[in-house]
Amino acid sequence: MIATKRYITKYGIKFILACAYIALFVPYIYSIFYSMPANDDFGLGQKWWGLPLVGEAFMRAGWNYMHWFGQSGIIAVLLQVLLNPLYWFKDAGHSYGICMVVVFLLIASGTLYAVRRALKYLTQIKEDWILDLFTFAVAMLLFTSYYYSDVYNWWSGVAGYSLMLMLNILTIGSMLKYKNTLDNTDYKKMIIVGVICCTCLMNCVAIGVFYLFIIAFDLKGNIPVKKRIIPLCLFVISGILMVIAPGNFSRKGEKSEIDIITSIKVTGYQLITRLLTGIKTHPWIILILAMIVWLGYFAGKYTKVHLSIKTVLITIVCTFVATFGAMLPYVVGENKTYTDGFATRIYFVEDYFMFIGAAVAAFALGAWIHNIIKVDATIKSVTISCMILAMIYAGYHNAHQYELDVFIPTDIMAKKEIIKATYELWDGIIDEIEHSESPNVEIHRNPVTWIQYVYPTGLDEGSTWGDLEYYGSCNECASKYYGKESISVYIE
Repeated sequence: MIATKRYITKYGIKFILACAYIALFVPYIYSIFYSMPANDDFGLGQKWWGLPLVGEAFMRAGWNYMHWFGQSGIIAVLLQVLLNPLYWFKDAGHSYGICMVVVFLLIASGTLYAVRRALKYLTQIKEDWILDLFTFAVAMLLFTSYYYSDVYNWWSGVAGYSLMLMLNILTIGSMLKYKNTLDNTDYKKMIIVGVICCTCLMNCVAIGVFYLFIIAFDLKGNIPVKKRIIPLCLFVISGILMVIAPGNFSRKGEKSEIDIITSIKVTGYQLITRLLTGIKTHPWIILILAMIVWLGYFAGKYTKVHLSIKTVLITIVCTFVATFGAMLPYVVGENKTYTDGFATRIYFVEDYFMFIGAAVAAFALGAWIHNIIKVDATIKSVTISCMILAMIYAGYHNAHQYELDVFIPTDIMAKKEIIKATYELWDGIIDEIEHSESPNVEIHRNPVTWIQYVYPTGLDEGSTWGDLEYYGSCNECASKYYGKESISVYIE
């Protein structure tokens, strides 16, 4: 009887979570299906040197490193070329959108798996259903608060940001696993994936700071000093090679001299402002984190590792430092000020780090409280407590609903017709460009309402950069891709 009850509970939870994941991701599938290529997709989806694809990829990586580098890094550039949907499917029909849907689901699943894996090795919990509930709570944090078109809808954003962030979390999980197993295979995997991550400037500090606290500073462990030092040196070398790339300085151009002190202040201001604004306009974040604390408290009796307040504080510190380190290169490179807006893809990295780190810290806090009180919680008590929290939040939400931001999945579906109309507008523009007999294409269209869930291709009246031999503006790259001398699009 007891075994039957456990079986029903185990698979009942899995069934409920499966339905919840479907409800969460179906709106995303809809919006991403209507994706359109961005400037970088056109620029990296064609042959500039007349070489086979692999040759083009390495020429592009080398040229970008010397002339037009940035946050993404060398590995991302290779992938942006080698796996570019525009290379393989020529933007036929919905091929680009279908590719982006597949990629989104793979990266989202991989990121959630990496988070689950990291918590598993941190706590050594063997109860799958606890890990499953924690993972879904993280999914709710990541996919209900903000939408990142730069990353979800553009292939260039995937390779440079979401893929590398997923590998980052996988590397942190590998650090925790190696600390437990001391297995050489785990050691090598940790190094290889970590070095790849450090080719992306926004991941260098995260990899470094978590490595220091998980392995390098763990003097009570049985890892030889040499084995502690080698990965750290390789991570640092990988990161430095990206920082000193001549293309970083070429791309920055004559914007102004670097003021590192101001950039540090701006980065700190941005992090605090984003955090406070997020809590104010997305209060369900606090609700989800509170529920994670309760889950951690319940799971306290199952953790094989003693989670102390030190674990909570280290997680918070590492998360803040990692996020700060991810933002700073962008702020420096773009000379951002206190009032400047940031690119959506930068917010993506900032939010993901903060959400995931906060979730782990909340779980560890709950487990620590359990270790202090030493009173086990029942499923019934946790469920009732979470229901009370949900009712309190519902009351708050009802009283402040006009001050709150949108709940992303429901907002996508509410604006599905605008998403479709935006796609059809720009698909018609691209179709006219492809079939125009004129080498200089000029197109006029009426505008549609702008929304964050579908970005237009980016073609305008004819912007040019003019000084780059193997790259250019969206109009220049699209012109070359479609075999035209020039493209001008007027939305009026």
